Amino acid sequence: MILAVDPALATCGWAVVTPLARVKALGVITTELDKRVSRSTDRARRIRLISGELLDVAIDHGVSVIAAESLSFPRGSDGIAAIALCWGAIAMLAASMSATLLELEPKVWQRAVLPDSGKKIDYDRLEAALERFVPSSAGLDRVKPSLRNHALDAMAIGVYAAAYRDRGEIVIAEGAPSATLEAGHGR
Repeated sequence: MILAVDPALATCGWAVVTPLARVKALGVITTELDKRVSRSTDRARRIRLISGELLDVAIDHGVSVIAAESLSFPRGSDGIAAIALCWGAIAMLAASMSATLLELEPKVWQRAVLPDSGKKIDYDRLEAALERFVPSSAGLDRVKPSLRNHALDAMAIGVYAAAYRDRGEIVIAEGAPSATLEAGHGR
């Protein structure tokens, strides 16, 4: 199983995807800023929450591969720090589970799923493109509308990882032992 993650500190999307690119479960982890403590203490608390929930999902679904969107730096230093911390937690989770860690460039998976997408993703089109991979039991209907984009990103990352991993377009991040999906899966 693949745990796909759209990493962020406030809203972290995740999806569990089979090697045949079928979404089994999905969700969004949200954390709230606690202004009563220092920024670094708050970030550590929020990363612990995200890490714990992702670990529970990974164990519950027998995950052996974690695929996450690569770090991007379009925001200010606070945004960069938050995403980098989330990525660190994902890397540690993969290492502690001896899971393969895949890093996917945003534009690579986006263009694979929506080849004619521009700079911004049309999430209605993304949802329509992913519809055949997502049974109603996966839970997209239970995600708040304001958080759907994060779940959709994670779903697309997971479907892309399952379908295209063997094409060499995905970077295996350092620090996690390598493993492979079974030959012929994801096609």
